[in-house]
Amino acid sequence: MPELVAPPVLAPELSRGGIRAVLFEHGIDDWVDLGPDPLRRHWVGDAYAEQFAAVYSAWKWRTDQTGADIDEPPDDKAVPEALALALGAADWTDFCVALLTVVRAEALLLRGLALGGDDVARRAFDKAARDSAGQAALGYRELHQRSAFVDTDGVQERLDRAVAATRTWLAEVAASGGEDVTAEWEARVAALVEPLGYRMP
Repeated sequence: MPELVAPPVLAPELSRGGIRAVLFEHGIDDWVDLGPDPLRRHWVGDAYAEQFAAVYSAWKWRTDQTGADIDEPPDDKAVPEALALALGAADWTDFCVALLTVVRAEALLLRGLALGGDDVARRAFDKAARDSAGQAALGYRELHQRSAFVDTDGVQERLDRAVAATRTWLAEVAASGGEDVTAEWEARVAALVEPLGYRMP
């Protein structure tokens, strides 16, 4: 049994509802159908694998801290709307906007857990944070290139919803004692979307 780290298993950055949805309810399985061509299906496959690995690492870290059974799902807890938007992406535009906003926020939260913890936390979260940042870059690239598979007329509406939901999620994380990355996240996303002609809500 590894030694408990402080604070033990609070980590509000890790949504138990999100962990349950991905690991135990197959919440991102439909992602594999989102790629509109072979190249993008490969990208989605990579993102799927990285997200699944990140969530597994997070759940293993939590269960290691408590001695809980890794095969038992976390208690039934609502998934934050931001994560629900990412998990439930219905098309390529949904997916790219979610990567640029929600997954970018996830990368910052995981980075904080990696930097602020011990070696066990660093091993659990460092790669996951870098992978999530890479996925966010993929979303930006598709919007920047105005890919033929992106519904450019629908991007702003989806940005509005994703940004609002992510702000709420990050505020809840901070209010629960987690790292407050809202200002950094907003600055990073605004610096990407505004030059593309979209409004940061």
